[in-house]
Amino acid sequence: LRHVVSLLGDQAPGVQVRIRPLTRSYRQDLEHHETDLLILPREVDAGVARLPHRTLFTERFVCVTWAGNTEIGPRMSRTTFCRLPHLAYSPDPLPSLAELTLRDLGVDRDIEMTTQSFVMAPLLVRGTRLVAVVHERIARDLAGAADARIWEVPFDVQPVTEVMYWHPR
Repeated sequence: LRHVVSLLGDQAPGVQVRIRPLTRSYRQDLEHHETDLLILPREVDAGVARLPHRTLFTERFVCVTWAGNTEIGPRMSRTTFCRLPHLAYSPDPLPSLAELTLRDLGVDRDIEMTTQSFVMAPLLVRGTRLVAVVHERIARDLAGAADARIWEVPFDVQPVTEVMYWHPR
């Protein structure tokens, strides 16, 4: 997103960007011109795909923990993943794809904390035993500031494809 903001400043001075949380009426807002642009995982809502769109990127999920957590061996095993407490990303109104996948796989976890901010998750595990499942780019960007260690998810959690949708005007 920072690249878009930079480009807008150069190529479209005066354009205003307002980033808002997703609401239950996101599709209607786009269809009724109350939202100009929507960035949403393709896997979340197939109905919005009838609008003009462009794929932005595909992203893997990874686990993050506090780097000082000594309860994890050389890799994150399924047993360790399920034994440790979790920080879950729980956006409203849509469910997290990683959370849905883990639930569908029957992965039983102890969710001790939830956040509505995907970006906050790596920062919230610092100094705790918590495990969070987040986008790999966010984990890598914040690992230093969060004192976090990045692990492979020990289950088959499919990547997510972020897509930009807009209303044809």
